[in-house]
Amino acid sequence: GYGRIVFVASIAGLYGEKDVAAYCTAKGAINGLANALALEGLEHGVGVNCIVPCAKTRLVEGRD
Repeated sequence: GYGRIVFVASIAGLYGEKDVAAYCTAKGAINGLANALALEGLEHGVGVNCIVPCAKTRLVEGRD
């Protein structure tokens, strides 16, 4: 077989953020799912990646 799966998560799923626990949990779960599927997909020729963008915007100002 052959295939590619690409997930998009968030840096919040890796490090957490104040006041958005549910969002961080959901994004962290995507990271875990991508890791698990990457391992399972190896024997089937399926590659799995997770993109974790991080942007410095007014929305996250002061959360350094």
